Amino acid sequence: ANNEGLDSRTSLKLGKMQLQGETTFQAGSGIELLDHVTGINAGLKVTFNADLPNEYTGDGTLTVAAGKVLTTSNGAQHITAWDIDLQGSIAAGADVGAQVKIHGSASGQSMGLGAAGDLGISLAELGRIQAGGGLTMGSSTSGDLTVAGMTAAGTQNLGEMKMIASRIGQKVTFDGSASSFAKGIVVQAANGIIMKYTVDTISSGSVISAGEGTFTVAASQTLNTQGQTLML
Repeated sequence: ANNEGLDSRTSLKLGKMQLQGETTFQAGSGIELLDHVTGINAGLKVTFNADLPNEYTGDGTLTVAAGKVLTTSNGAQHITAWDIDLQGSIAAGADVGAQVKIHGSASGQSMGLGAAGDLGISLAELGRIQAGGGLTMGSSTSGDLTVAGMTAAGTQNLGEMKMIASRIGQKVTFDGSASSFAKGIVVQAANGIIMKYTVDTISSGSVISAGEGTFTVAASQTLNTQGQTLML
């Protein structure tokens, strides 16, 4: 099912739903989940685009109301939005197929994990996401990505975390305070990766790719992979 026929200026409010197959929800001015939305068949993918292109691009937020859960029973969730307001929870599942991918709706849109950005996800919001197959933040069209204050406890329900800013000229910066990840990380940028504060990963390998830029670790700071594989 999908709602591709909606006017690109329309907002969409969803009540309690049970999804039996792959589903796409689209709106130009935001999507609100006001109740539980559940994929009842294992492995189905659900796609949200909360900010379809129109003259008002930049007002499309995906909101999950407090106490409500978006569940996909070990299926993937793909989210495109200008911003995310995660008062409730996202539960993709614990298996490797349970992946959550989050992209900005506008080319060059800045993103933040625990930090400010056009599309920002706080550590508290991140702790309400379960994705055993991993979380991807950003894409080949995203702007700069800033990461700050991640904790092992706040990322324990996630598989490998991928932080992507591979659009020409864009970079990934670890700023604000030290970050620790429960699993390994993949960081990919077109124009450099800057670790202004210490970054720790714990239980699996990591990949760092700075593109045409430089991979920089600030003085007195470290990248510590706890003996796990590190590819540069």
